[in-house]
Amino acid sequence: MRDPKNLPWVYIATGVVAVVAAIFFMSVASESSLFDWVILAMGIVAIVRGVQEYLKLRRPPQPPAKS
Repeated sequence: MRDPKNLPWVYIATGVVAVVAAIFFMSVASESSLFDWVILAMGIVAIVRGVQEYLKLRRPPQPPAKS
């Protein structure tokens, strides 16, 4: 897990599982609880963080600024 290339994929996978679980729980129950919405929000945040980390890895390193 120390490899920084794995971290974005862990975030994305965890986020997808959380979003799917939240949608499942919301569809099964007659009314959505606050816990379902929290799971959904955390899943979306995890996906966004994963995409941000992935894009950061894809960006070429910036040379040091000359002063």
